[in-house]
Amino acid sequence: MKYEKTARRLRAYLDALNMTQQELADRSKINKASISQWINGKNCPGNINAYKLSQVLGASPEYIMGFGSDGEDIGRRIENKIPDVTIRDRNPNNDFVEFDVSSFDEDSKKRLEDYYQLLLLALKEKK
Repeated sequence: MKYEKTARRLRAYLDALNMTQQELADRSKINKASISQWINGKNCPGNINAYKLSQVLGASPEYIMGFGSDGEDIGRRIENKIPDVTIRDRNPNNDFVEFDVSSFDEDSKKRLEDYYQLLLLALKEKK
């Protein structure tokens, strides 16, 4: 697979966002066949399509194209997209963290959940 890093990152975002290739194609206005090639590592999106994907997935175009290290983009995107988060409880014996999201609207709650899942995926990839 020539473009393995791009393929792995796109699959991780689709999995974490519970999104199909067709949904990504519809939302980004990119041909599904192109998306399929990228996800299968046969090709890599150019600048314009990487930008379109970034608008839907919430990742930087550079990250989608395979630049940077796995996980670095996700933290930056969480900081830029999610309202201030208060960590209410952290259990030192495991990875459970409880967030106080009482002031969030439903869209912000969903985005936090989506990005948290992406962060977990990135951490698993690093191991």
